[in-house]
Amino acid sequence: MCHPAAFLVAQTAMQVAGQRAQTAAQVRMYQDQEKAALANQKISERRQEDMAEQYGREEKRLRDNMRLTAGQNAAEGGSAGLAQGGSLMDVLGASYGGYLQDKQALLHNQRNDTYSEFTRGWGYGEEARQARAGAANAKAAGRRAMVSTILGAATQYAGMKAGLASAGKASKAAGGLKMPKPITDASDRLTSSWRTGSSFAQSKPWRKW
Repeated sequence: MCHPAAFLVAQTAMQVAGQRAQTAAQVRMYQDQEKAALANQKISERRQEDMAEQYGREEKRLRDNMRLTAGQNAAEGGSAGLAQGGSLMDVLGASYGGYLQDKQALLHNQRNDTYSEFTRGWGYGEEARQARAGAANAKAAGRRAMVSTILGAATQYAGMKAGLASAGKASKAAGGLKMPKPITDASDRLTSSWRTGSSFAQSKPWRKW
């Protein structure tokens, strides 16, 4: 039969091992979430860089087209004998006005896309921070649970030990008591009187019989 103290130790060890395993699983889960969020954040940052490069190339393309258009218009006007004024300036102004509109639309789209991607990346960073905090909280909660289990087992063991000590003292005290032999018949009464030297024994009553 298993000793109560040994059973308590084994039970406590199993509980602590289970709590440790559960805590480790929760911490790994939060750590995986943090890694995924950080990876997504890096991807978002890379997208922001790609957007900046893409919109830079697009703006350069618009500027080059504007220069090309202005040069072509000037060449056509020169071959037609037009000076830098009148109809030629109207053509150049219209081309430049279209270029400015395209550039303004491009800048507007760039700002919107960049801000959206920045917000998405910030959200990934926030997810990583929350996952990191969750892992720290899970560790702290696991430690508190294991300490509580160990302290509870120690308290239970102390109570068990005190109860066994009290029972042992009571048993020892009971074993030290000597109970008198009960007197059941006349012969026992005579023998008892004779051994104790009572007056009944000294008078030797059996001589009268």
